[in-house]
Amino acid sequence: MSQNSLVIADGTGAQVLASVNNALDTLKTCFSGATPPGTPSPYQFWADTLTGLLKMRDAANTVWVPIAAMSGIGGNVVKTLTGGTYTLTEAEGEAASFEVNGTLTANQILVVPNNMPPFAVENLTSGAFTLTVKTALGTGQTISQGEISMLYCNGTNCEFISDTQGTSPKRGTYAAYRSGAVQTMTAAAWSQIILNTALVNTNGSAFISHNAATGLFTVLQSGQYEISAVLTAINPTAAYNAFNVALALNGAVAHYFGCGYSWAAAAGLKISVSGQTTRYLAAGTTVALWGNPNVAMNADFWGDSWGVGGCQLEMVYMG
Repeated sequence: MSQNSLVIADGTGAQVLASVNNALDTLKTCFSGATPPGTPSPYQFWADTLTGLLKMRDAANTVWVPIAAMSGIGGNVVKTLTGGTYTLTEAEGEAASFEVNGTLTANQILVVPNNMPPFAVENLTSGAFTLTVKTALGTGQTISQGEISMLYCNGTNCEFISDTQGTSPKRGTYAAYRSGAVQTMTAAAWSQIILNTALVNTNGSAFISHNAATGLFTVLQSGQYEISAVLTAINPTAAYNAFNVALALNGAVAHYFGCGYSWAAAAGLKISVSGQTTRYLAAGTTVALWGNPNVAMNADFWGDSWGVGGCQLEMVYMG
């Protein structure tokens, strides 16, 4: 390691020769040392042995700009995080890609350098919280769980170059249905249909959770969701029955799927209403299927008998 002066002072032949050799050693080792070289010049190199980074002085001769990691960290950095704010070290900031894993107990912010070159981030975390990549003082981007995105920093903010969010195979599908027995829907009131059996779970657990006891879905990852539902009512008790079917978010009607009618009371008569909607849902949102008949009716279960039957809700994470 050497940070000798490059100015060769006058002196004896031996003194001048020693100064020249010291200066050449300094150049050969890129001003290596744990502290910055004194009186730097624009575009001067410095091998920072404290951080393990090769740096260059900027054109304005005001800051040292990291160029490369001397340890060869490059490539990929894996970080296990649980929430809060984590700031990349200078050496980590030279990596080309990052894998972030761990069970989040709070929203996670990953702070990167303002002059970060293009890089990839893969969000492999779990938990109903978000991962945001940003600069210290600028804005950033949220990477969905299970997704990989390419980003760059423009000196102030962190921006997407491209991302795979919402593209196959990163979508997640979760569906559940009612099984075992019919469920009574109270007259002139909204009843939540207890969807007690999982039907489809294709990468769905990364985005959606399902409680079989309550029938509720809970959004784990904020994003766009396609929601499909069917509700089948049976055994109307009077003529001219009607029932409404709705999507409930956080315990309130958010979308009407439609209305079913029967013109006579008839044992075994089945009336099905189905529908679909697309919604942006924030993490933590609860999702349920509701029915509201004008007289008491039963919500049917799958496999009850031949023909139309059953109640089901399906959610597909789109990105």
